[in-house]
Amino acid sequence: GVIGGYEDGTFRPNGSVTYGEALKMIMMAAGYPAQTPTGKHWASGFLARAQADGIMAAGTVDLDRIISRYAIADIAYRALKLPASTRTASPFSDMAMTVTSAGAVLALYDAGIIQGTTIATGILIGDKREQVARFSFLMVIIPILGQALLDVKDYFTEPAATATADSIGWLPMLVGFLASFLVGCAACKWMLNIVKKGKLVWFALYCLIVGTLCIVL
Repeated sequence: GVIGGYEDGTFRPNGSVTYGEALKMIMMAAGYPAQTPTGKHWASGFLARAQADGIMAAGTVDLDRIISRYAIADIAYRALKLPASTRTASPFSDMAMTVTSAGAVLALYDAGIIQGTTIATGILIGDKREQVARFSFLMVIIPILGQALLDVKDYFTEPAATATADSIGWLPMLVGFLASFLVGCAACKWMLNIVKKGKLVWFALYCLIVGTLCIVL
């Protein structure tokens, strides 16, 4: 699975995320299979594949180092192969356009993967947690479905995409779509229950990591 927890059977929702953990979650959610370690670290295979595919720059990376939101955005942007944003102004008050990772953040924003603080704002203005949570997830589902429809259109109108689909086979693609859809629905239901119960620490972790991966559902 994308998330397997730790050897002691814990999830550690309040813990920080490392480069190795982020690479595994983002790459597997983007469609990459599990990678066999190429070194001593369990995530070395993901790093080697990421560097080979241009998701991360070549060089030494401390896979146990805490990763930043900007670094997550960079990895997700390249792993999902998103188009570059044409925005000339930042939609976020705390991110300047001169930031190195601004392009990746804007591409994720344009794709509807990150939107800011929808749930936090709703709670602050007095809305019920359940209503805010449902609204937030509905905002994510619509762009995901839209992107999926655009991909389907490309399969039938773009010769290169059609050739790729034919080489993979329609049955494996259909099975993969259904599996992603069902897992995505289960994950959304799980997160809705967490928000309803007020466990926003868990939801904060979701926003930090999984939010950047929603487009592949």
